[in-house]
Amino acid sequence: MRLGIFISELIRVMEGKYIDELNDSEIEDSINRSVRIMKQYGLNCGEISISNIDKLERVAKTTSRIDNFDFLLHELGQYSATKLSLANSDEREKIVEGLKTTIDYASDGNIRVLTIHPATYNPEKPGYAYSEDLPNYLKVKEAWKISTNLLKHISNYARKKNVILGLENMPSAVLYRGEILKCPHFGITRNEFFKIISEVNNPALKVTFDVGHANTVFQPCYYIEGKVKLIAHIHLHDNDGRFDCHAPLGTGTVNMFFLFKVLKDEGYSESIVI
Repeated sequence: MRLGIFISELIRVMEGKYIDELNDSEIEDSINRSVRIMKQYGLNCGEISISNIDKLERVAKTTSRIDNFDFLLHELGQYSATKLSLANSDEREKIVEGLKTTIDYASDGNIRVLTIHPATYNPEKPGYAYSEDLPNYLKVKEAWKISTNLLKHISNYARKKNVILGLENMPSAVLYRGEILKCPHFGITRNEFFKIISEVNNPALKVTFDVGHANTVFQPCYYIEGKVKLIAHIHLHDNDGRFDCHAPLGTGTVNMFFLFKVLKDEGYSESIVI
């Protein structure tokens, strides 16, 4: 089992700005320094979150030259898989091409897992976050069908590039503009989330298990029980079960003992990022 943190957050603390705000030489230097620091503390994996796909090219060139370290990448918001259910087919095609480019860079950069999110849908009723954007998305039935088919296509591409896609389970609620609102995403409940994995049925599509997200549904240990073999990567954080807030470990209601018992009993040996 490998333990690490978000490299992009360490860089933000060290440099006082995000990776996207750094020039090419600063990106290379900050990643190399971050990895050296992390290794000194026994951390041997790290995840990168970035917004600009042009900057990702420099990131990939840097990570490709670093050995004995497990790199992971979070999908870019601009080309998020949540948008595979956009109502406009031309816009969906742009997302597919953007995801393929992201996969290309991940492959070139020796990045093992690209974390992606399940699709958004238009619930056509109040009480959901991001309501101002939801008319741009397909209704539930069509959103499921189209996004699942596109995930199959993207997973085939990732398999050819030897990149694992980690589909991340989603939270049931978020704090949005001062209100706790439901999330308009697939992959919240255990059954629905693993149904996506099953329907795509591709060894390149595995799971990025988000502990905090699962805790908004029920205890994370129950969410993954019997499914650990599908997990390629884990995001570890806490909350009180009401909504996703990425709280520090030990400040919420996640039962860490039983979570790690399930992971140990089912032989988990991949990465965990805090």
